[in-house]
Amino acid sequence: MVPPTTRPMCGPRRAGWLEPSLRMHSCRKEAGAQPLGIHLEGPYLDPERRGAFPPELLREPNVDEMEDYLRAAKGYIRIVTLAPNLPYSRSVARRLRKAGVLASLGHSNASYEEATSALSEDFPLVTHVFNAMSGLHHRKPGVVGAVLTSEKAMGMLICDGIHVHPAAEACS
Repeated sequence: MVPPTTRPMCGPRRAGWLEPSLRMHSCRKEAGAQPLGIHLEGPYLDPERRGAFPPELLREPNVDEMEDYLRAAKGYIRIVTLAPNLPYSRSVARRLRKAGVLASLGHSNASYEEATSALSEDFPLVTHVFNAMSGLHHRKPGVVGAVLTSEKAMGMLICDGIHVHPAAEACS
């Protein structure tokens, strides 16, 4: 199971995106499904692989800003998707690890070498394999090649018949 995914906001109330998720956590009931935490997809995404994210929401990775997000989330952030090819992303990933949060490689135009390095060190997860990442090419294996050859990383895949072709699902 993956925690609910939320996307960030920009401006002076950047941490405001957390409010709906935090309300969900504060309304926990004894019976039924329970929220597992928050998966923050962004704001540290590669503009070249931003997918449906508006460009004005994207930011350069920043450890101090991530500290603010972690504090505002009151311990509920479980996963943060970020692009390892952006400046300071590894520093943010290391800070996440210290907080017990998983850094997930995603929305990245990283090379195979950059992605392999990230997956072997600071990024144990990959957000929606095949989508919004550098693809598999016989001379440039990209993020997809790094994921498929990694013995450590776990990739998340959207198996809805729309995001990923069934043949690509079978390859993963």
